[in-house]
Amino acid sequence: SNSFLRFTASATLNNPVTISGLAGTGTGTSPYTANFKVDSGCEVLLASSIANKAPVGTNATDQKFGGRVEKWGFGTLVMVANNTFTETLKLNEGVLVLSNSGAIGATNPVTFNGGTLRLEQPSGDVVAGATAVEADSLLDLGSAPAHTVRFGALSFATTAVTLTVTNTANGSVYLPTDTTTNNLAQIKSAEDPTYTASLDPVTGLLSFSGGVTPPSGLSYSPSSQTGTVGTAITNMSPTVTGIVDSYAVDPPLPAGLTIDSTTGVISGTPAVAAASIDYKVTATNAGGSTIADVTIAVNKAAPTINEAPTASVITQGQSLSSSTLTGGSASVPGTFAWTDPSYTPSSAGIWGEEVTFTPTDAANYNTATTSVSVTVISAYQAGYSSWLANYPSLTGANTNGSADPDGDGFINSTEYAFGTDPTKPTGSLLGTATTNNVFRVFWNGPAGGVSYGVQYSTNLSTMAFTNDPAITILTNNGVMSFTNQATGNRFFRVRATPN
Repeated sequence: SNSFLRFTASATLNNPVTISGLAGTGTGTSPYTANFKVDSGCEVLLASSIANKAPVGTNATDQKFGGRVEKWGFGTLVMVANNTFTETLKLNEGVLVLSNSGAIGATNPVTFNGGTLRLEQPSGDVVAGATAVEADSLLDLGSAPAHTVRFGALSFATTAVTLTVTNTANGSVYLPTDTTTNNLAQIKSAEDPTYTASLDPVTGLLSFSGGVTPPSGLSYSPSSQTGTVGTAITNMSPTVTGIVDSYAVDPPLPAGLTIDSTTGVISGTPAVAAASIDYKVTATNAGGSTIADVTIAVNKAAPTINEAPTASVITQGQSLSSSTLTGGSASVPGTFAWTDPSYTPSSAGIWGEEVTFTPTDAANYNTATTSVSVTVISAYQAGYSSWLANYPSLTGANTNGSADPDGDGFINSTEYAFGTDPTKPTGSLLGTATTNNVFRVFWNGPAGGVSYGVQYSTNLSTMAFTNDPAITILTNNGVMSFTNQATGNRFFRVRATPN
């Protein structure tokens, strides 16, 4: 009852094709079907005509002679001739080209069950009978010049099925004027799926209109901004004409900043520093898009110093590098160091010197400075404190330089200068010796931060002590001494002066 022709290569059929079959019994037999299957990549030109078989036999009235044609396969079948078969033309797969307005007749029902029906007739209108759409299909109005097709009553198998018309500028589609609005809603334009299909109420000409207008005129306020790591930026809000379905930005914003894909607002708290660059924001809907540039830079943040470090004591003459910084805290991890470690305070006292805090995350945080007090003691103070540490039994007031804990008449500062024990009475600070008529004076020293000088007098009653520039003080293995080089009687004293 059916015939099946499969083409695995391109071909041309020039001889007549007759759809026929054995006589059926009764009146319920189905029309005979000619199935044409054209494999992918092949094109078959059906230059011969397809006709019904004439009635034969004595029971002709009981026989169903109507011809039915179906297109299968993903290749292309081109119907070139005038055809006279009277039953349904059904498109299942691939492309079926009508290059003759007489390829089908006004009584031929047409069924779309997938694939593409393309019009390429050089003249005349293709006129078809009732048209059913069973699966998503494509109606291609072909290449110029214009082609026209007139369909009979239109129906869709389900509301989910669509018939999409492409190359609408190259032809016209006519439908019955009573085609329902619901059916029209299932006809789409390939040029813009958002367009709405409608019919001329008099002629039934199908047309598309409306659709979605692309957004335009996108701009931002502010359009540029310089933020700071850790501080929320001012929201950057868009102004645009039209409806926007979504917003996107390229390249990605600095970490911590985001764009709301619905509202287009750029906001957030930057987490990293970033150089000033332009970001392209695209506002899009089904009809198109519009683009605007925004400029964003993110500066490093300034850390907050919560507590300054403390500095160890240094001795006059030492640079700040000799003072150790301990403690201190800031709003982010980092380290403290003297800004100018080579600087040397000029005198003893308390100095306020600059300290620089360097964040561990130097890429996103700047340095910060603060002032730290550093105590600078004289060489004498340093030496006295070091000397005093040798006598742990001295405490409280007995550690003062003016104290005389051993009661020998020599206060601590004097005993320090001449290297004697402050816890044991001392009869004399100086020692003397005469060798070969050379008078020598000696004592323990020198003590740190103490300057020594020798003064003399030839008469205690009539001459005050005065410096003797001719005397040289020598130091050897912790002993200081001088010798008398002058003639005659002299009285000497050694003067120790803190620096």
